[in-house]
Amino acid sequence: MAKSKVNVKSGNSTQSSFPTPYVSRILAIDPGSRYMGVVVLENGAPVYYGVKSLTKARLYRRKVRTAHDDGHLLLKRVAAPARLPLKQVHKIIQKLIDTFNPKCLVIEKPFDRWRKQSKLLNKLVKEITRTVRQNNVELIELSPEEVRLTITKNEHATKQDIVNALSSISDLSVLLEFDRINDRYWHHMFDALALAVAVEMKAQL
Repeated sequence: MAKSKVNVKSGNSTQSSFPTPYVSRILAIDPGSRYMGVVVLENGAPVYYGVKSLTKARLYRRKVRTAHDDGHLLLKRVAAPARLPLKQVHKIIQKLIDTFNPKCLVIEKPFDRWRKQSKLLNKLVKEITRTVRQNNVELIELSPEEVRLTITKNEHATKQDIVNALSSISDLSVLLEFDRINDRYWHHMFDALALAVAVEMKAQL
């Protein structure tokens, strides 16, 4: 199995921009069929962030016997369900839990607009959920609307609106560099960051 590609930058902060009370350590995951965004906040400050590259889910073909018009049986190749990198996802989540011992893990709540990818992503989310529960870590699911409303007070906010709101938090400035904001590869990390910040803000209510 191919190793996941990781971009990591770690750091410590002695002072948080978030007022208490807060959730001490939050692991946020933004799942995707190819990439998975990861952010860990501790006392409101990022201590880990990255993008994991998953092994591409592949459709494979299997042989089945079909009856020919003359009664003979023929072997025919037909498409079968995609092979998903579930073991890889389990290992990534387990390692993150073992390393950071988070108080909770937050993930985006599945929604219908996933369309064609919905079956693949739902299976990945179920694997993440199963791993989290095995470790007795609190699981929090937030919808995109909840995230936007919590951070910007506008459930119809754009991604740029969210970035602008996050930029006002000094602890997060290192994650909001211009080159990353405009790089689609890093979008999963930004979405994970928004999830983590939304949980942090909800804890203050």
